[in-house]
Formats: sequence, C-alpha cells, structure tokens
Amino acid sequence: MPDSPVNVLASVAGGQDCLLVIDQLDAISLASGRNVELFDCIRVMLGQAQHYARMRVLLACRKFDIENDHRLRDLVRNQGMAQEIPIEMFDAATVRCLITTLGLNASE
Repeated sequence: MPDSPVNVLASVAGGQDCLLVIDQLDAISLASGRNVELFDCIRVMLGQAQHYARMRVLLACRKFDIENDHRLRDLVRNQGMAQEIPIEMFDAATVRCLITTLGLNASE
C-alpha cells in the first residue's frame, strides 16, 4: 500500500462514512503467543483512525484473548472508545440455511 491502511481507507472514502475492519486481533495477543510485536502497529492505526470523524473501527478478537492479554483488555475496556459485542455461535439450522443461500450443498 502507498500509505497506512487507515489513510488509504480515508482517501478512498472521500470524507464519507467508512469502516476499518481489523480481524483476528487475537493473532497479536500475548495469550496466544503469535505476532505479539504487531500490537504497536495496531495501536498506531487506531490513533490514526481517531483523526477521521467519519471512520469507525471494528476489531474482531476472541474473548479469551481480551480476558488474558492486558493490552487488548485495555483497548476494549479502559479507553472508553470501544464497545464489546459478544457473538454467539450459530445453531446448525442457521448454518445449513446460510450454506444453502450461498448456493452450496449443505449436506456435505
């Protein structure tokens, strides 16, 4: 990318509402032990995103890692900028419906 993901998204959005999605935040968790050095990059991106009033950020992370990594816990709970939204598992009927809707064979 020619710039940070935040600045690229803001440029593409052109002043309109936009959403920066950072999935698998647990990959940088101290609790999981993978890529922990990337936490500072995420922190920088979150700081950059604050400069764009029409940008929202969605962080996806396992609850286990939020509860067991003080850095992630602080992001979610102590800075007052985030809201934790628990996601429940889909039941089997919902999964079959989604698979069928996608045009796939749900019986496989």
